[in-house]
Amino acid sequence: MVGRSPRKLPELDNLEYFFLFAGLIAAVVFSLAAAIWRFPIAWLLPAIFLALYMILRVLVPLRNAQPILQDFHNQIAALRGQLDVLQISLGATPVEYHIDNNEFYGKLTERIMNSAQHKLDVTYVRRIPPTAFTQEKSQHYFKSILDWANEEHARTVRRIIGVHNEEMRKWAYKHWQDTRQISNYEARILEYEGKLDMLNMALIDERFVYLAFSGSTNQSMSGLSIDDKRACQYFSHYYDQNWANAEPLAQWASRYSSANVSRRPSGSGI
Repeated sequence: MVGRSPRKLPELDNLEYFFLFAGLIAAVVFSLAAAIWRFPIAWLLPAIFLALYMILRVLVPLRNAQPILQDFHNQIAALRGQLDVLQISLGATPVEYHIDNNEFYGKLTERIMNSAQHKLDVTYVRRIPPTAFTQEKSQHYFKSILDWANEEHARTVRRIIGVHNEEMRKWAYKHWQDTRQISNYEARILEYEGKLDMLNMALIDERFVYLAFSGSTNQSMSGLSIDDKRACQYFSHYYDQNWANAEPLAQWASRYSSANVSRRPSGSGI
């Protein structure tokens, strides 16, 4: 910010200011005389306006005012720039990073149980089923989703499950058996080929985004979370596209059960 020099009083040897001060003194004397001898109001008005003009002329000098105005303009421009930087800083999308399984699932479970109100959209597309995780917070997370749905039937939970091996198919079928009575919990199956874990996500109330990234081992994982409605909207569009192309879990379970029965030897039970 440009420094401003202290303002100086006008020099008395300046002829213009000398007459202005003399006029002000005369106006004061005139006002006293008017109070004593009770001059008509019509005589006082011109003197009042003249006094006001002289006061303003002394306090707000018009000559050489351009540098002062330019300095003031520069200060306003600098302040506006600082406010813009502050606004960008305050409006930045909050991102939090999670270094491992426990931290990611711990924070996500806490968010679901303490903040989620209406809707959860989650995915699980991995090589191993959730039951393979050994961390306590991971297991608590998968249980918390069903607990959250059971607490209030007005809530909705959608889950996309990716399967590409027999281990995941068996888990998905059992998952259907365990959850088919929960009316506000819907799951769909995406069959895919390959041995890769896909990007997994949890979207909460169309505001919070949690992204999980698999590591080099089955138990390793990291992730991040984003608190931003606009970012969540983008991921929701992607989620809805996958949801529309996935098969309802009950329908998939029926096909899976029928296929297993057809593969069994004749006369064996289910």
